[in-house]
Amino acid sequence: MQLRYDSEADAMFVVLRPPSGGEAGGRRLDATRVAHLDQTGRVFAYEFLAVSHGVSLDGIESDDLALMSEAFLPMKALAVARAWSQRSFGHRAPVGSLSGPTSAETSAGQYLTA
Repeated sequence: MQLRYDSEADAMFVVLRPPSGGEAGGRRLDATRVAHLDQTGRVFAYEFLAVSHGVSLDGIESDDLALMSEAFLPMKALAVARAWSQRSFGHRAPVGSLSGPTSAETSAGQYLTA
């Protein structure tokens, strides 16, 4: 699984599995979410827009949710660590000191792999 966050576009692209037979297109779930389908009609990736405002996982298949939960764990840990650091020390610690190379606050286009 790959997770790509683009800070300039405020978008996240989550690839759950390789597309069987290649990509066939996308199905808009709502204004901020697109499910990407492979040639067999199965969702192989999700695109989330305006992620800084939150991400809705409503209506996503339970198997896909389980895979995404694993990918999002490093980001949840980072958010908790940053909140704790800010409350405890009154400032925001550098991202690298808390998260290493799997930071949710990556440069545009960096991939995280779960």
